[in-house]
Amino acid sequence: MCDYTIGLIVKARWAVGRKAPYLSSALWPLTPRELPANILHAPMAVSENWVLYYCPELMKEWDLETVEGVLTHEVWHLLRDHSKRMKAIGANKYHEIANIATDCEINDDIIEGGCKLPDWVITPQRLEEIYGNKGRSPVKFAPDLLAEEYYNLLMEKAQKITIKISKCGPGNGKCGSGATGHKEDYEGMEAEIVTLNEKPVTETEKDLIRREVARQIQDYGRQAGNCPAGMLRWADAELAPAVVDWRRVLAATIRRAVAYTMGATDYYYSRPNRHRSGRYIYPSLRTPVVTPGIVVDTSGSMDTADLNAALAETDGILRSCGYYHATMVSCDAAASNIQKCTSVRQFKLIGGGGTDMGVGMAALLKQRPKPGIMIVITDGETPWPEKSLGIPTICCLVRECTTAPPKWMQTINAYSVPSKTRK
Repeated sequence: MCDYTIGLIVKARWAVGRKAPYLSSALWPLTPRELPANILHAPMAVSENWVLYYCPELMKEWDLETVEGVLTHEVWHLLRDHSKRMKAIGANKYHEIANIATDCEINDDIIEGGCKLPDWVITPQRLEEIYGNKGRSPVKFAPDLLAEEYYNLLMEKAQKITIKISKCGPGNGKCGSGATGHKEDYEGMEAEIVTLNEKPVTETEKDLIRREVARQIQDYGRQAGNCPAGMLRWADAELAPAVVDWRRVLAATIRRAVAYTMGATDYYYSRPNRHRSGRYIYPSLRTPVVTPGIVVDTSGSMDTADLNAALAETDGILRSCGYYHATMVSCDAAASNIQKCTSVRQFKLIGGGGTDMGVGMAALLKQRPKPGIMIVITDGETPWPEKSLGIPTICCLVRECTTAPPKWMQTINAYSVPSKTRK
């Protein structure tokens, strides 16, 4: 092992930890492994198992600042989980193009953060200069795209353009399986790590490291204010709460409400109880038929597309619960068109004025039979009754609102959440 090179890597770790303290949690779990030039073919690379490969012979022209930048580059491949992402879209089959795409995602942020990278690294700007205006259909390599988007753009050009790079190495298409998901030949030697009493990083540890780095980026960005915007966006996306499908939540809530209202709870004498005691006649128990009631906000602020989606989901859920009709009412500032429907497609939406869902809810309660559960589909910008209605009530919000519904109602957020976050 070259003592000078490993010493340079150790110094680079400390230097990066001082300049970008949020990366410290990801730098030290890396396991350095020295390989000769005839095996590695690149100064530095990283595997999906967080093994850092380096070649002293190919690194001899690098100063400490360049090693810092390349080390930061390799760490960001692991933090962005490029290996798993490229496998998910099948890009590991074309690993050279996948590597260039993942390099484009991170290199501009690394340079913006003040790190020094070799002159020959790939950036979106460089791809734009080389390939953007060639051919009949120009391609725009914007600086804020995801690796998957860069990959698709490069694959569009792959049939007409052979991607040529002046020098192979980190940041220029030779970063190992940590960047592409394609296991390189030299990575078969990773079994030797066990002989060094070094344990590989587990999947759970990788996720914990990513979350810790994301948390520290958020803290550092608030305090210092000079963290690259792309890294802050990644940290926000990494720590964002898991998005639960509102359709599943709505279905579970309706079924739970139905189960709560059903049961043998009503006494009646039409059929006397079989158990008698002397001259007394006891009533029997029966299960009431639960009629769902649906209040639809038809005020001018409602979005038609979200409203139709919520109505369709409600219709399907009620059918799955065994209900083939429901009492529906249109409501803006007044209740109108109270109708029993076997499908929401039969219901005609009338309104377009102000908003007061309490009026529509009160109108439903006057119907006979009285609804067993009530579902209110609205944007939330409405007055609400102060007290509970005495029946399970579900509020289905089609968008974010400034005023939260009352706590005695079960609230479902049925508005869409962006499915893709910028890098």
